[in-house]
Amino acid sequence: KSAKYLQDSVVRLQEHGHDIREISAEDLYEMEPKLKPDSVQFAALASDEMVVDSGRVASRCLEVAQEKGVSLVLGKVSEISRNASGGYTIITSEGTANCDLLVLAAGTGTPLLASKLGIDVPMVDSPGILARASPPESVLQSTGMVQWYSSLPDKGVVSYHLKHDASGDLVFGEGDGLFVNGEVTDAFAERQHAQWGECSNYLKGLDIKVDPLWFRPVPLDGLPIVGFSPEADNVYLAVTHSGITLAPLIAKLGAQEVKSRTNSEPHLDPFRIERFHSGFPSLRTNL
Repeated sequence: KSAKYLQDSVVRLQEHGHDIREISAEDLYEMEPKLKPDSVQFAALASDEMVVDSGRVASRCLEVAQEKGVSLVLGKVSEISRNASGGYTIITSEGTANCDLLVLAAGTGTPLLASKLGIDVPMVDSPGILARASPPESVLQSTGMVQWYSSLPDKGVVSYHLKHDASGDLVFGEGDGLFVNGEVTDAFAERQHAQWGECSNYLKGLDIKVDPLWFRPVPLDGLPIVGFSPEADNVYLAVTHSGITLAPLIAKLGAQEVKSRTNSEPHLDPFRIERFHSGFPSLRTNL
């Protein structure tokens, strides 16, 4: 099942123009000699994909924004309300600010903030968890990240991924649905030991430390929500799971719409929040 799942994924990505192709087990072993799973039913290489440290990217973006004159206030928002001028008053732990146009790009916090303005942003709970380990030497030689699919009797096809961060530490992750809130640490670490220990002797016996549980910003249908809200024409929404991947494009197109104060970019039309309203066509079908 896992091999078929990956094969179908490769075909779908190729249809959308991605540079991804099947490779042999021998190709995989040559590229990553320290990863030698017992069997490889199907393998693929995405040549134009890369991995970045999302925290460092976000920090650098904020630095550049400040260099260009943006005033940055880092504080927790406690309240948003309409003010007498038709704009918004935002109360934060670091003070109060007023604006005539509001952009909500708050990730998992977007639904709560939007609800203060009477806007319903439909999202799903998507818990995620990562584990880290410090190997004595680099494990991955030629690829930014390795993703592995496995079929589990009670869970179906589950994905696991492995990459190095900027410090050289290994970062392990897995797909949804394999852990229960409050009981993640031991079970997750054991699965990582089992999955990757089978894949490489270099990964056996590593001291794996598990990060706290966190949640990903995933709209109800898994696709981005971008554009002005029909409930408030001076509130612009931007929320998506693929934040680092899509941020440059969403920022470029979104900035043009914010400047014009209209949903004017046709490339963003499939991702308006109106699609969740009755009678709006299914995105999954159209895309």
